[in-house]
Amino acid sequence: MAVWSEVRFVTLEGAGRVDAEYYQPIYIRERAFLRALPNVRLGNVAFVTDGQHGYHKVDPDSDIKHITAKCVVDNLVVADGADHLAAETHLNNLRSILEADDIILSTAGTIGNCGIVTDDVLPANIDQDVARIHIYDQAELSPWYVSTFLNCELGRLQTTFETTGQVQKHLSLGAVRNLLIPRLSDEKAIADTAAMAWRQRKESTRLYTEAESLLLHALGLDTLDTAHELTYERNFHEVAAAGRFDAQYYHPEKAHVLEQLAKLPGHTIGEHFLSINDLLVPPAKDTGEVVQNYDLDEALRFFLDEIEPLPTCELGSTKKRFQHGDVVVSRLRSYLKEIALVESPPSANCIGSTEFIVLRGFRTDVSPELLTVYLRSSPVQKILKWCQDGSQHPRFKEEELRAIKLPDCLLDAQDDIKRLVRAAIDAHRDAKRLLDAAKRRVEAMILGSEG
Repeated sequence: MAVWSEVRFVTLEGAGRVDAEYYQPIYIRERAFLRALPNVRLGNVAFVTDGQHGYHKVDPDSDIKHITAKCVVDNLVVADGADHLAAETHLNNLRSILEADDIILSTAGTIGNCGIVTDDVLPANIDQDVARIHIYDQAELSPWYVSTFLNCELGRLQTTFETTGQVQKHLSLGAVRNLLIPRLSDEKAIADTAAMAWRQRKESTRLYTEAESLLLHALGLDTLDTAHELTYERNFHEVAAAGRFDAQYYHPEKAHVLEQLAKLPGHTIGEHFLSINDLLVPPAKDTGEVVQNYDLDEALRFFLDEIEPLPTCELGSTKKRFQHGDVVVSRLRSYLKEIALVESPPSANCIGSTEFIVLRGFRTDVSPELLTVYLRSSPVQKILKWCQDGSQHPRFKEEELRAIKLPDCLLDAQDDIKRLVRAAIDAHRDAKRLLDAAKRRVEAMILGSEG
């Protein structure tokens, strides 16, 4: 249904905004509502800046994380998959060096996503597409409260109507500084609930790490030394059999892991799990079918949970189908470890990128939880690293993945590994529940004050 607003010229806001979108009825009501509440302008209580513009130098050996918009997840800044900055770039951008309890706000792409920087992310710096918000007096105004407000529906409305641009929308630093933060009597309780959600996320990570440590111990590879010689040679028959002439494919680190796995009884992953290649071509018109569509980035976490469904006619490209209990593995850029157990409901209609390899068990003795931890573990990651081919978009072949041995000794530890993985999933879901509760509390207090 069409809606319209009629605005007098003398009431044009900001820098004379004349775009109709800015004056949608819902945005007019939101601005009036926020101004009527006790509030503070963000720029008056916080230092706001963005990161380096243009070229930045990456150093894989550096411990300095490069935080971008994709790192902002569920009110937190998560460094999984982040590039590592060279110290030179880091020190040339002192204003954007992050501190614990800074707020990161996405200003391009996923505009409005907001999260808190925690100690485990540091040292870190940001790029030009996120804003760093450093609250001056955190005893007076909690960053956890501010971030929770900006992530709730009312906060997201504010960042949405302040966004400008057509093809590439952007939230300017000036607009970020002008954001209004309502002052509520229950701010401490809201901040405490959001911080508790973070602690549950940390517990989830701890439980998963324990599962991986248990797996490596069961393999006997928890102390594996992959130090290697600087030069090495291989026989021609090995090169001919593999059909690969690039030196990295025969890297000693990979060869050493394969040698250790060869000593252990077991079967290949391909003997335990089928590779599913069920494709969905988007229809030209609405057929009534809805799907849960997962991007590769969503597999950075070790499981895929339920997400908002959408009609298949809104998809822009061919997708792969998968289902509850499958394990999806991105064959692109193995170092990102985009490998996840599908934990959406059994009734869900799940799809994802065609870059996913979809593995489905057909033997009952190996659980998908065990496979997920095994594929994400360091020995398998070393194999996949040196199986990749290509410079711009390095990929490994599905056959290489399916040929990796899954030793029988892991079955003795399978029940404990599965228990830890399930507990990690439960803790992660509890964190999401707490965060949702904090956002609902913000909205309820604001709407209650309206009444």
